[in-house]
Amino acid sequence: MRLHAVIVPPAEAFAELGQAVDSAGGDEPAVPWLPRHEWQLRLAYFGNLGLRESVTIRETLTKIGSYCHPLMLQMVGAEALPEEGRAETLTVGLAGDVDALWSLARAIPSMVQPYGLFLDRRSFRASITIAHGSRGPFDARQAMSRLAGFSGIGWQADEMRIVRWVPGGAGGPDDWETVDSYRFTAPREDTDAPVPDPAAH
Repeated sequence: MRLHAVIVPPAEAFAELGQAVDSAGGDEPAVPWLPRHEWQLRLAYFGNLGLRESVTIRETLTKIGSYCHPLMLQMVGAEALPEEGRAETLTVGLAGDVDALWSLARAIPSMVQPYGLFLDRRSFRASITIAHGSRGPFDARQAMSRLAGFSGIGWQADEMRIVRWVPGGAGGPDDWETVDSYRFTAPREDTDAPVPDPAAH
């Protein structure tokens, strides 16, 4: 099964971003917008795992919540990569507890490495992908002109989820199924403090 570690924004933040995307040409066929249930902050991708591996990973990550405090985040701006005229992805950026978010994303590979899973730490980006050109580059200039100044409401991320990619059957859409969730329970005594590395304990 294909497992990902993600943070999912709350419904009100989703709705606000959805309105911004609609005003930026959400029905524009030239932009390959992702289905909105795929607007997730992906922390790690574990690859295609067998049942035993997936159970091990889920059990290993159970302690991560006690090392991470709830994160205050805000969706801001947009970026088209590698360039606006021939973009491969269109993302919305994040502000707030971004340093702690990076620390969390770096901790996950350290926790699963002893079990033979080597994740690419460089793949993490503090952003949410809202369009992806799986069939080739696309022109994101119009969408960028309307989304570049986007500034959403602040929201609290208080859990990380492990989700499983479920391919659509009989021509139906792909979907994501939550298989585990981990609450962030560490106190926010110092909002600038990095998340400790659980692998060091």
